[in-house]
Amino acid sequence: MLVLRNETAILGDFIESDIADHIRWETDETEWKLWDAPWEHERKSDKERAVELEGDIERMRGWVARNKALADDVRRTKFEVCLADSDNPLRAIHVGSCATYQQPKGPGVLVGL
Repeated sequence: MLVLRNETAILGDFIESDIADHIRWETDETEWKLWDAPWEHERKSDKERAVELEGDIERMRGWVARNKALADDVRRTKFEVCLADSDNPLRAIHVGSCATYQQPKGPGVLVGL
């Protein structure tokens, strides 16, 4: 598992335990959806949200499997962000993620937090 850290934050590969946090952020701690592309979240039925979450969980399981196979020198496009509150990155408080992406007709590679 690749880990980058400084005195404030840890950036690391997506791991199995991150799935539960992402589920919680999608179902319980959802205030972020008011500011992060709210049009993507409004007007969805409970059934649509449940189907979307199941797809997200499958995608996250794929990230875990892929990351386990990556060597540390392979370029990453996504990191999970944790507080640097523990010497063991697996015990650090997980606060979110960051990723690079491209928008169609966009200015190149962008970073999303």
